[in-house]
Amino acid sequence: MEQRWTLHIEDFGKIKQADIEISPLMLFVGDNNSGKSYLMSLLWGLLRFSREMFSFDSMYINLQLDSYSQCEKWLMENVGVEVEIKKDVQDMFISWFNDLLESNKKLLTKKIFNYPIDIGKIEIRNFQASQPLKVQWFKDVQKLSGLIIKVSKNTIGFSYGSVEKFSESDRLIMLENICWKILGNGITAPFSKGKNNGVSVYLPASRTGFMLSYKSLVQDAISRGFSPNINNESANNSVFTLPINSFLQDLSRFEISEESKYGIVADFIEENMLYGKVIVDDMPVPNVSFKPKNFKKSMPLYVTSSVVSELAPLILLLRSSIDYNLLIIEEPEAHLHPKYQVLIAKALIRLVNSGLPVWISTHSDTILQQINNMIKLYKHRSKEALMNEFNYEKIDLLNEDKVNVYQFKTVSNGKTEIQKLEKKEYGVVVPTFNDMLVELIKETKAFQED
Repeated sequence: MEQRWTLHIEDFGKIKQADIEISPLMLFVGDNNSGKSYLMSLLWGLLRFSREMFSFDSMYINLQLDSYSQCEKWLMENVGVEVEIKKDVQDMFISWFNDLLESNKKLLTKKIFNYPIDIGKIEIRNFQASQPLKVQWFKDVQKLSGLIIKVSKNTIGFSYGSVEKFSESDRLIMLENICWKILGNGITAPFSKGKNNGVSVYLPASRTGFMLSYKSLVQDAISRGFSPNINNESANNSVFTLPINSFLQDLSRFEISEESKYGIVADFIEENMLYGKVIVDDMPVPNVSFKPKNFKKSMPLYVTSSVVSELAPLILLLRSSIDYNLLIIEEPEAHLHPKYQVLIAKALIRLVNSGLPVWISTHSDTILQQINNMIKLYKHRSKEALMNEFNYEKIDLLNEDKVNVYQFKTVSNGKTEIQKLEKKEYGVVVPTFNDMLVELIKETKAFQED
């Protein structure tokens, strides 16, 4: 990840207040029904659809904003000059984004959840970038209208003829692209609409049920044709939230690629957890089946083990030709034996170390312990010997700087308190996990006969 920032929210459902600093590996843990999925969905929607805020009456709104005027002034002072965007300018663009977010927060949350959910405050804070974004210019004196936008890892470029030829809409387009590039560089899709590459993908907790009935659900989702535009009141008229609708639509466009960036992790899961291959045909709405190792024929998912239908969408994602920039998974431990929970944690760490940010919500102390083990092994003085003894590779180890864990705890008034958990000598300690284990051990001892 090229940047770190904190999402600050207030009065959102059960959550009174939260400050979530994004990181390459992020875990939400804690009580059921405490808002983990709500907050993860909000983060996903912020990255996937808040770019639509720029086009919602944007010209009228922006002309009223002092933050937009400051960004526009900076742009016009730097036309034709290759410039690095320093911290003060980054903060200026983030301030403009926050003003737009405040104006559109109700539309955004209604779009994500398919239901009007109040939110008191939402904003980006504490923005930091590992490398400054560079703005470049390509002079084209013959160009009379329109802009050519060139985007690379840490660079954005625009064509131009003369300053006088920039219309108000031209300036807005350039500023939109710069702002979105600063905020979402490497973790979400470019500002340009209609591109699949770079989007964030959300695997919901109910994915097994969706995989067993997805063909009819996918056809329904497509026929409804929901729009990503947050101002479209009829954009999501299904019975699902937007993360689930998006998941169903993603299933309809997975195309297997032999050159998939994360195919090697898919191989690891199939070889060590499924003992077979997930098969996809080339139908418009693809059929997904499973071919066990040493079997000649594949079988439909509804006659396979739940572990197959649970992991099939992850396999499809990892083998997809679409280059996703962020993976969000609810309860990756679902239907998995503790042995397999260790293996899925290993797979997720390998994805993070391969450059794909992974954010999960989980109730699994086994997954957390495996993450803690890899943090400890990363900095262990006998690392090489232990890696050989326990059959680990460098890609399995985890730098603690890549990890943030947040505990969700329901308090007496029904509200949720969210705490960023400290990384200590032995990893991250989750009080809600440990407290329950202590109570269980106390009961076990009490029930033992003399």
